[in-house]
Amino acid sequence: MDRWSGLSASHLAAFAAIADTSSIARAAERLGYTQPAVSHQLATLERIVGSRLFERRSGRGHAALTSAGELFAAHLATLKTALAGAHADLDALRDHDRATVRVGAWQSVSASVIPPLVRLLSAELAGPRIELTEAAEEATLLTALKAGHLDYAFVLLPLDDDENDHVELLLDPFFLVTPADGPLRIALTDLGDLRDVPLIAPRTCRSWAAVDEQLRAAGVEPNYAFRTDDTLALRGLIRTGTGVGLVSRLAIGDSDDELCTTPLADLIAPRRIGLAWNGMREHLPHHDRLIEATRRVTAALQADPILGPAGVSAG
Repeated sequence: MDRWSGLSASHLAAFAAIADTSSIARAAERLGYTQPAVSHQLATLERIVGSRLFERRSGRGHAALTSAGELFAAHLATLKTALAGAHADLDALRDHDRATVRVGAWQSVSASVIPPLVRLLSAELAGPRIELTEAAEEATLLTALKAGHLDYAFVLLPLDDDENDHVELLLDPFFLVTPADGPLRIALTDLGDLRDVPLIAPRTCRSWAAVDEQLRAAGVEPNYAFRTDDTLALRGLIRTGTGVGLVSRLAIGDSDDELCTTPLADLIAPRRIGLAWNGMREHLPHHDRLIEATRRVTAALQADPILGPAGVSAG
């Protein structure tokens, strides 16, 4: 540890640049240093950690990570995440009375949860402001959460990683959504009734993979007429008779006289929706207020008859 006390940010910057470019020369260009200067930074770093981190090769200073280098890179990534969290926490602490909380969500959550959440927090004297980031893919939100670009992200549970803490908020049941009139208005008694029926389905939602598996297990080869992550487009395509949808309640939105919705609680398991945050981040008072407000909003949605187990028929 005496040696490690000499570790500096410039050593880490040189290491990261070489690891990213696989070249000491290109790392020097990126950092605006001479190649000998970057080589010196790397040599000093290797003396400090007591391991060779790169294998040098001829040709513009080509460098490949050794096993020790790969291990060091993994720890450096964790350190960068922690520093990003510290940066965000200190910024928030300076403006704790009206702090901004960066929240990530996908479209159906943005439409149903975010508006009442903003309204509830705005009614509080010291409620935090919400800065919303939307993404079609949950993986994008989790990456931003890890990098410190988001404070919280709505996620589907269970999570595939153990790096984030979370709270479960609500169950989001699936419904069969059909046009109110016409040949696609079908009575569904089991998933086998969907054989050869044109389907409108999401493109990237992680929960849809489980639905697809359930269809195939029931002997149904899904007949996808159209796939989209846009909930307005999804409803429009169903309304015009392009196909029927197996749609979660949050994605259905408000009732629509042109659509008929039938609950599928006995056939398809509901989505479990939670709120996740980086477990390495410090919890500040306004973070606790956000979590409590989110619990209240989603509890109200869960209690709404339109989200209940009996479902709703808009036809």
